[in-house]
Amino acid sequence: MASAPPLPLISVEEYLRTSYEPECEYVDGVLLPKEMPKNRHSILQMLLTEQLRAQARQLQLAVRPELRIRTNPTRFRIPDVCVYEGVQAEEVPSRPPLLTFEVTSDSEPMSALKAKVRDHLSMGTRLAIVIDPEDRSVLLQDGHGLRSLESRLLQVETKKGVLEIDFDALFAEMDQELSPE
Repeated sequence: MASAPPLPLISVEEYLRTSYEPECEYVDGVLLPKEMPKNRHSILQMLLTEQLRAQARQLQLAVRPELRIRTNPTRFRIPDVCVYEGVQAEEVPSRPPLLTFEVTSDSEPMSALKAKVRDHLSMGTRLAIVIDPEDRSVLLQDGHGLRSLESRLLQVETKKGVLEIDFDALFAEMDQELSPE
């Protein structure tokens, strides 16, 4: 049986100057199309961004949804949401975010999510968070391994104070968005 021909490799420069539809991540010369979110994923990502933005000014954080980040010289990832301490003005940052968030999609294999999280952590991201809008689980990955968030309230120490992420409130708001009036 014949195998599919390998995808052509492209350069970092070509990747950075090209717009893709759908958006693509870039791993060692290979384009990886980013999963397009469905309704539940999209709502949760929006609500998470709003909750983070409500605290961003006071804590001097930059909240960026869907931002290309350079995790190493030949890898670019696009977290669903990332949070930087201080100003984030680079078009394609190589400075590690404080936090990255990935919202699961039913069509994205867990192995692909784990690879993304490994790349986030390898660049120096303190904490990568994976949220499943279907089963409402929250997984945390840092230098100490993968663990489940049991308390549903995540508190992250920043240079300017404590960032709080209330996952119960996020899931409740998601339910309201999905409920008929």
